[in-house]
This record gives sequence, C-alpha cells and structure tokens, in this order.
Amino acid sequence: DIVLALDEPTRMMPNKRVQIIKQATKEQIASRKIKVGFHHGHFNPLPASWKIPKGLTVIQLMNLWLVGSEKEHVPPFRKLTRGLLKHIDKGLRMRSQMKTVMGEVEYFARRDNVWLDRGWTGVAVTKMWSTIWPLLDPYLRTQTTRSDGRISKAKSRHGQISWCTLYNKLMKDGKNWLPSKNVGRNAGVEG
Repeated sequence: DIVLALDEPTRMMPNKRVQIIKQATKEQIASRKIKVGFHHGHFNPLPASWKIPKGLTVIQLMNLWLVGSEKEHVPPFRKLTRGLLKHIDKGLRMRSQMKTVMGEVEYFARRDNVWLDRGWTGVAVTKMWSTIWPLLDPYLRTQTTRSDGRISKAKSRHGQISWCTLYNKLMKDGKNWLPSKNVGRNAGVEG
C-alpha cells in the first residue's frame, strides 16, 4: 500500500519515497481525461493553441457543449467559464452565442423528455438530436430567391447547418422571441 508506505518515512530511504511519489503522480496524470495547463496567466483546461473549430455544425456544437473532445483534451464547453476563453479570438462572444443556441436545444429536448442533467455521451447527444430535429427544422431551412422570382425554402441536410446560421435565425426577431421565451404566446396562430 503506497499510502501506508509513505506514512512511515523512517522505514524508507528518501530517494525511494521520491520515486514512489513520482510514479504515483505519473499514473494519476496519465489516467486523467482532461489535463490542465498554465498559459495566458492562469491555469486552463483548454490547450494553449486550441481554437473553436470553424464551420461547426449544430450537432458538433451539441457534442462540444455537452461532451467535449477527449481526443483534443477539451472539456465540455458548458463547464468552461468566460475567463478560460479570453485567449481565444472572439471566444467570449462565441461562447455567449453558443449558450443561446444550447439553451434552445435544451428547451426542445426537455419538451420531448430527452434532456439529461448529467452523464452525456456521444450516443445520448445523437439520440437527443434525432428527437429534436423536427422541432428545429423551421430554423434549419435556408430561403433563396430563384431567378424567376420564386422563393424556395430548402431544408438543410440533416445536421449540416452551421450553428452560427441557427443562432442568426433564432435571433432574427430578437432574444425575447426565442422559442423558449415565447411559450404560450400566439398559441394556435399560424405564421
């Protein structure tokens, strides 16, 4: 037992004690899913050179927000404070916008009883996405004017729309008109 051995320093040579501590620390760090580094003036769980991926789709945002990226050593974004993103260009504004989108995702997921308060995995995110897709569908359509003047509302391929586009469409009429804030308003009115 390492703890017992370290509690009895008189029985152990100092260099042996140091060796045991180093080995135990090395094993503990290796088993961590998220590593913390010191950069930009403070401890940060994000790698120093990590940036928010460009062209992130809605489902990719959901995974980044709820699960993170173990491969890139990025914890779930929902757990990161604003101060941890200051070193990322536009990181604070983007996190705020992501939080708005994820607030609406949570609203739709809770409506359909597929929201988890903890224990998110990639499989759980995909299940939630499959369930709430029809509710997000109106916000995932793109409107184009054809050469003959007709307007077409094409549906984005399942999950391929950028989260920024979804944010802009949700915010088109202002924050007070988000679906989660608009519960019960204009009930039964087609628009």
